[in-house]
Formats: sequence, structure tokens, C-alpha cells
Amino acid sequence: MALNRFPVDATASPFAGATLALVRPRLDNAGAQRRNADNVPLWEYDLTIIPKGRRPEILPVTAPSSTTPAYAPNCRVSIRGCVASHYSIRENGRVSDGISFSADAVTPVGQKND
Repeated sequence: MALNRFPVDATASPFAGATLALVRPRLDNAGAQRRNADNVPLWEYDLTIIPKGRRPEILPVTAPSSTTPAYAPNCRVSIRGCVASHYSIRENGRVSDGISFSADAVTPVGQKND
């Protein structure tokens, strides 16, 4: 459950140099592809980012796309309308906190947004 949503400047480092590692359907617990409020399928883009002075990291970003994304691995991407959401899940006496990222679109640099 998202408690807070914060806008992310995806034109700033480390997002500005993000490259695509992998894209796959965003699935629910039953294995069905999730959809947004407009019934557009959601995809999870694993992006490689390099925070200043640190090792590269894989950052998953969820975004809608009406077509199956067909991006080449390691291509630079542009992230439009990125937000970070805090979540806290309580299950079986355990608490899992974290931050998830979602965007309006993730597109290869040089292509128009979906």
C-alpha cells in the first residue's frame, strides 16, 4: 500500500544515464498482468543506474504501455512522470518497508513516448 508519493527528477543523476537491463510484464499474485486505472497493461523496466561514487544498481520502474515493449538491452532510456512511493506491508507478523518507482512512460532515448 502506497503511503506517500514523491516526484522524482528523472533528468538528474543517476536517472539521466539510465539504461535498460530487462523489461517484463508486471504480474499480480495470481500471475495475471496488472493494469492501470485506464486498463493499460503495466510493465516493469529494470534500469541500470550508476549512483555517484557507487556501484551500478538495478532499479525497477513500473510504467504502462499499450504495446509490448521491444527495447534493446543496454539502450539509454528516458523516464517521464516518475514518482517514488513508500510502502509498508505487514504479513504474518513481519513488516516489509521500501520504496517503489513508477512512471508515466519509459522510452528509449530518441523515440517518442508511448
